[in-house]
Amino acid sequence: MHDFAIDKVLKAAPTTGLVLCVGLEADLRSAVIRSVGDDTAVLVVANAESALRVLAHDPPPKPAAVSTRSLVEFGPLRLDESLREASWHARPIELSARQFDLLATLARAGDRVWSFAELTETVWQRPYVGDLDAVASAVKRLRRRLNLVTGELTVASVRGVGYRLALLPTPLHTATPRGATA
Repeated sequence: MHDFAIDKVLKAAPTTGLVLCVGLEADLRSAVIRSVGDDTAVLVVANAESALRVLAHDPPPKPAAVSTRSLVEFGPLRLDESLREASWHARPIELSARQFDLLATLARAGDRVWSFAELTETVWQRPYVGDLDAVASAVKRLRRRLNLVTGELTVASVRGVGYRLALLPTPLHTATPRGATA
């Protein structure tokens, strides 16, 4: 049956020109392409709509504009993943690539607790083999960096489980101990 369809297509095609394949299976398309001469073009389209568009010289419809910008917010923390920029109350936070990835992962999930294994697989993109040191060291460096900017945001330890991002309460005023002078 395939040979009959190929012969029919080839007999209908001029000796120089175009063979239009609409929705043919891969093996049938290959057979048509092998069978035509060097002076014949083969145009393969997925469906009749595509064929009509090509024959009418209509360009394909433009895809809707898709924003590649990805913003993550956690309280006053804002992370622009497409620009890889972090800010706290619109004040920039300088982070290494690893620190940014770690902070973005923690911030994306709000108050979720991330295990060492999940952080290793998500941030480092490798399987977890029981090594806590890489995650613990990265968290320690991130905490130091965040402390330079604010005392209100930290990476909290959840004993025996992992880490989560946390907003710390800020005191409204500082109490003066009794007997001390201000």
